[in-house]
Amino acid sequence: MEWTSARAGSAFARGGWLGLRQNSTFASVRGRVGARVSTVTVELVLADGRSWTLRTGQSFLIGRSPKNTVHLTGDGLVSRRHAVIELRRGGLYLTDLGSQNGTFVDGERLTPHVATPVHAARKVQIGEHVLSLRASGAFDDDEVETQARRKLPLPEDEFALLGKIADGLTGVVYAAEQILLRRKVAIKVLRSELARDEPTRQRFLRQAWLAAQIQSPYVVEVYDVRTEREQACLVMELVQGPSARDRLRAGPLPPAEVLRIGEDIARALQAAAEAGVVHRSISPSAILLHPSGIAKLSDFGNAKAIVTSTGEATPLRQLFGTTAYAAPELARAAEATLAVDVYGLGATLHHLLCGGEESPADDGLSPLSRCPLPASLPTELEQLIEAMLRDDPAERPRVDSLPDLFRSVRLRHYRPDRASSQAMVSETTHRRRPRDPAED
Repeated sequence: MEWTSARAGSAFARGGWLGLRQNSTFASVRGRVGARVSTVTVELVLADGRSWTLRTGQSFLIGRSPKNTVHLTGDGLVSRRHAVIELRRGGLYLTDLGSQNGTFVDGERLTPHVATPVHAARKVQIGEHVLSLRASGAFDDDEVETQARRKLPLPEDEFALLGKIADGLTGVVYAAEQILLRRKVAIKVLRSELARDEPTRQRFLRQAWLAAQIQSPYVVEVYDVRTEREQACLVMELVQGPSARDRLRAGPLPPAEVLRIGEDIARALQAAAEAGVVHRSISPSAILLHPSGIAKLSDFGNAKAIVTSTGEATPLRQLFGTTAYAAPELARAAEATLAVDVYGLGATLHHLLCGGEESPADDGLSPLSRCPLPASLPTELEQLIEAMLRDDPAERPRVDSLPDLFRSVRLRHYRPDRASSQAMVSETTHRRRPRDPAED
């Protein structure tokens, strides 16, 4: 389905979608959501093939600055911060941020600083760039007081649900607004059948606690965890940007960008290691690309302390999510060490360089079997990824060496197009060396 834009005062602006169903009650009642809330997404597509996936509760900045999520290059008619597009409960809205040359929808210039509803397949023009908008999903309009609301152990006057972001094996993720703090958050709700199982419920809470111990701008922040009446949910930072998996839909990522992502996620792993945590399920879906230009590691649902109180390994059958990027030692039910995450990051970066859809969680196929690395890559980058993917964990690079390795290759072969990670965020220059139980 495609979208076109509509003018303020059109049927859309008066309260109706053309193409997606909208429930006016859903759009106006704070803290409530329809009985069957679909995952609504809007794909923004440029003529050059680049695309971005916008989910409920997200807003993407559009402009010439590389810090924008939708980065429009080589066009002097585009302002540094030109416009913002947002998918709310009530629909899709586009706002011109006072740009010099304007934002146009179906040939009509938008009023600056006024959020204008947009829908159904007319084009958005910014400078010489034309964005096509494609929507999927719908807001269902049955039973405003819903199962989704009842599954959340959260006061209705504290959080306003905006819609569903994702639906996974272990739970559902919603976008929400934390009313008093006026910030948007992501809320992961453990599936009820899992929440009723006490060992699974305790594992969910333990993993939430582990994620909360990691202090790093390269890790999605955990704000709170709530439990009530055999229910459990996690309140987290909502990243206003696409995942690396979203980016794969437009094809392989440029090597310079892959190196930046590798450097940032390596710093996330460094921070996790210092907190004594192994992630164990790194994949393109677990990497979120923040508008500031940094990559953030999310989804610590499979995380485990490096040393547990029992010292026992978690069998692979207890792991949820994709195994396509899993280190070979996990299949042997070996204890997870830091080398597991080195392998997972290497497999993920290999996939980002090759392109293609992310492997299904249950097909058992590694992305490494789908395509070789591009021949045009610098030899150093190819060798680094190959080293990260060695079968023997002891032969892989150490976690604490990875950020500098990625940075060195990037600066040697690609012109820097953003401030270094150290300049963009406050990070400790000298880190203690993470302890790996494999060395004990």
